[in-house]
Amino acid sequence: MRYSMNIIPAIKKEKYILISFLLFSFITLLLGTKSSPIYVFNDWEDVNAYFTMGKGWMNGCIPYKDLFDHKGPLLYIIYGIGYIISNDSFWGIYILQCIAFTTILYFMYKLSGLFLSKQYAYIASLSFSIIYFATNLRGGSAEEFILLFQTIGLYLLFKHFIDKNNPRNLRYIFIQGILIGCVALIKINIIIFWFIPLLAIIIQTIIDKNFKLAVRYFLLTTLGVLLVIAPFVCYFFAVDSLSDFWESYIIFNTIYASIGSDLNAFSDIPIEVLKTHPLALSYIILGISYFTFSRNVIKERVFRFSLFPMFGILYLSIFRSAYYDYYIMSVSVLSILGIVTIASIIQKRYNNVHIKYFIISILLIIGINVVLKRKMIKNINSYNYQIEFSQYMKEHIGEKELSILNLGMDEGYFFLTNTIPPNKYFYLPNISYSQYPQIIDTNIEIMKSDKAPLYITISRYITINNVKTDMDIYLPVIEAEYDVVKEYTSYAKWPAYQHILYKRKN
Repeated sequence: MRYSMNIIPAIKKEKYILISFLLFSFITLLLGTKSSPIYVFNDWEDVNAYFTMGKGWMNGCIPYKDLFDHKGPLLYIIYGIGYIISNDSFWGIYILQCIAFTTILYFMYKLSGLFLSKQYAYIASLSFSIIYFATNLRGGSAEEFILLFQTIGLYLLFKHFIDKNNPRNLRYIFIQGILIGCVALIKINIIIFWFIPLLAIIIQTIIDKNFKLAVRYFLLTTLGVLLVIAPFVCYFFAVDSLSDFWESYIIFNTIYASIGSDLNAFSDIPIEVLKTHPLALSYIILGISYFTFSRNVIKERVFRFSLFPMFGILYLSIFRSAYYDYYIMSVSVLSILGIVTIASIIQKRYNNVHIKYFIISILLIIGINVVLKRKMIKNINSYNYQIEFSQYMKEHIGEKELSILNLGMDEGYFFLTNTIPPNKYFYLPNISYSQYPQIIDTNIEIMKSDKAPLYITISRYITINNVKTDMDIYLPVIEAEYDVVKEYTSYAKWPAYQHILYKRKN
């Protein structure tokens, strides 16, 4: 209770900082995420899958048992809350993104404030938003919500070593366990972020010959993790879907991670990261180098020399099997160290920031963020085949019930028609038939049964040599039972991508 009484005045003292971050988040995300009300809808396939899972859960479906996806259940609760706020738009997700982004900025400010004056810490935290918008793609990814927990965790790690004898460190370690548990229930491989620095804390405690404290640290971390995970395990056990949860979240992701790609994690992917996100990578390397080799910043060598392994193991965990440019967001949390490094150098020369330059810096950061999203903003009123297909489905159902079997990625048809998938496998992840045949086999059985849906949506690449893909497995069954009613082909990239809407013949 004393801790609560102590933290309330601290929040009140910084309420204007929080309010400014909240306003900054609402303004910049208005253009910086497709979940914002100025966009028709967020057409990112991943986000639509999360929304479908959250919506399904809020309407009585059991995740993994009734609907399949391979992210953790906490993400579906987040999207379920977004659905409750607004069931026919991404307004709710936009609000949750703004709250998450505000919290990220606030803890970046707190972290920066460990080494900088309040003025420079404020600018440093807003400067991180440039990295955020350079890596968040269309907005609403799992990585964005994971970043929230990582930011709090990183701040508490540095605070632990700066204020080593703080009696609250036990509480902070317990909080770290809670943060790990939350991330484990969104994207389990990212929990590796905490492994090296928490190990450094325990090793440092052992070096200090405080063995009892080292044991307490370990037990408190474990307790924090279990406190978050246990309710979910109990829920899935109670609804008899613990095996479905294990199959979808653990087994499937194990298979998914073993697929690999043509890019080498040690040579090709670093080049790709450098090409797509040079600023983030530069900040990370600069910051880790500065904090590792500057003895006056962090005294404990164990922690200082844990930073490079922390980055390395997190990088390998994320990019060992595939490269997607938005994956860098889970590593980009460390870029704040580079921003702090540059800010500390400037602060030594210019101790105070004139109000004029302070305002100019903020406006410049906002301007850069808008420029980073210029392509998305430019296409704000572009054609959406999903909307046309969805309107057709709603207008031509007749007396039949609107039911959709989506055979590709979740492109938003369930969102736009405000329906819940009638089948478990409502989309096809980026995994081949040979590696996980259950999805395609199950959908073929559905199409052949009496429960065949009214509409089928499918997307496939058009190749010159008519190279067979997994989508072609469906074609004999589809052509026998369905007619093409809508078609759209995108020639923006090659091979061209074709989207087809089928309607059942009888």
